[in-house]
Amino acid sequence: MKIKRKKKKRIKIRFFRYFCFLALLSTGICAGNCLYRESAFSNPKGTLRVKGNFHGDSYDDTVQSDENPNDMDKFISSLGFSETFLPFSKLSQGSLVLIDKNHRTVSVRKEDTVNLIDYTNSFYTINNYSMRMRQDAASALGEMMFGYSSYSGENNLVVYDTASFLAQNPSSCPCPEYFPENNLGTCVDIAVKQGDDIVAFNNAGAERWLFDNCINYGYILRYPDGKEDKTGHKPCPWHFRYVGKVHSKIMYDKNLCLEEYLDYLRNYSEENPLFYNVGGSDYAVYSRKCLGENTPVNVPIDGNCDISGDNYEKFIITIKLN
Repeated sequence: MKIKRKKKKRIKIRFFRYFCFLALLSTGICAGNCLYRESAFSNPKGTLRVKGNFHGDSYDDTVQSDENPNDMDKFISSLGFSETFLPFSKLSQGSLVLIDKNHRTVSVRKEDTVNLIDYTNSFYTINNYSMRMRQDAASALGEMMFGYSSYSGENNLVVYDTASFLAQNPSSCPCPEYFPENNLGTCVDIAVKQGDDIVAFNNAGAERWLFDNCINYGYILRYPDGKEDKTGHKPCPWHFRYVGKVHSKIMYDKNLCLEEYLDYLRNYSEENPLFYNVGGSDYAVYSRKCLGENTPVNVPIDGNCDISGDNYEKFIITIKLN
């Protein structure tokens, strides 16, 4: 009986020792893991590796936060972007399409335009009730004419559809030239009512306000004085074109005509965009060379982005940042 009791006692001691060994081993493993996690995640000089590609193939998914702090900002700014592919056809669409003797004539689709009469207000008139424009250009035109009327106290401006009018009565048109870019639905030719007569717009007197302020509405004077060697055309004070408020402001500030502006943007890429503040909002503008039928471009998923082709070889991407 004594021998049996001693055996049972030895078994209990061995079991207890085994249990204690397992408990100590588990505690050691947990403690070691906690120390590792603390050192790994509290080290500000570590390497952050992000699984997945948020910025397209052009951006590495490893950010060395201790070597270049700007990389972290670059990574954060890339969130909310997705890759899209631009078809070759879009190269001839948008507000910055260039049409001249070296660039082919293209036309906006009718379904992408509105009847200007539906957007005309009491501050100006039009000579053709079937004239069509892009909606953004038509809306901006009404706002600009309201601004002119508020300044001058006049509502004496007339917008001409030179394509149809010149064909009917070319000798008496106060806007004596037709421009192929009028087919884009973003151009207007302006004349002035003087009593029973309609005369050419010349940017003198109260009309000067339009020249100085059209950029606030997204319009530019397409063929300004002093740019003949760039545009290849004599000055035309009556011919305005809508390019959008961001581009019109940059062009005005830097004294660039459309040809110069498109060439200027060649210096800016997705990796090195042009940052500009317009109307209290920040924008990034850059060009992307067309790569053929499908050109990959990173765009914000919230839709705050405008893309225009130059009708030659590049896309111009304009992103609203805030």
